[in-house]
Amino acid sequence: MIWISKWVDYSDKYGLGYQFSNDILTVSFNDKTRIAVQHNQNELLYVNKVNHESYFQAENPPKELAKKKLQVLNYFRNYMNQYLFKMGKQHAQQAEDLSRVPFMENWFRTRTAIVMFLSNGTFQVNFFQDHTKLIICPSLSAVTFVYKRRNFRTYLFDTLIKHGATSLLKEKLTYANSMVTKMMDETDLRPVRQDAAAKRHPHTTNSLQLKAVARSKPIPFR
Repeated sequence: MIWISKWVDYSDKYGLGYQFSNDILTVSFNDKTRIAVQHNQNELLYVNKVNHESYFQAENPPKELAKKKLQVLNYFRNYMNQYLFKMGKQHAQQAEDLSRVPFMENWFRTRTAIVMFLSNGTFQVNFFQDHTKLIICPSLSAVTFVYKRRNFRTYLFDTLIKHGATSLLKEKLTYANSMVTKMMDETDLRPVRQDAAAKRHPHTTNSLQLKAVARSKPIPFR
């Protein structure tokens, strides 16, 4: 499982910078392009507006890549390394090849949280007030809840549906489900047939599982 361990929102000018748990840093620019680089590595991946991928060394960027974007990438990297704590460092996996790293498919902020949807179907909700986090992975049919003391707990959806969730976790999952629904509505991904849509789009699977948990009986916090 991979999650976003650090992020910086500079979308009013450039875009969103985020670092995955395996230390790969990506910037999704406002113009729909993105750059990814492994931690302390010289090889970079650039994806243009039509999703054409280019691999290059930092000293030899493709002609279409503006120098300013490399400067922004370095700004995000330096800022994160200097000021931001890496979430779940003890649980992180080794960095993968750049070609296997998911990208930010969609994201938005509310007054309550930042919501981030990845291209592999995983989505993450970071809550501002209590600093808790949800990482929902459809391929594992599981949700990881990060408590405010940064303790990680992973629950299978089948277990939550059968035995219920704590009031706190159920509250967070209910909010997450509303955010999945919001994203699907705004991007016209709402299915006509749920079973067929779940195969086509992993966020539909997330929504169906979250709704089932929301209907389950809450259990006391422990």
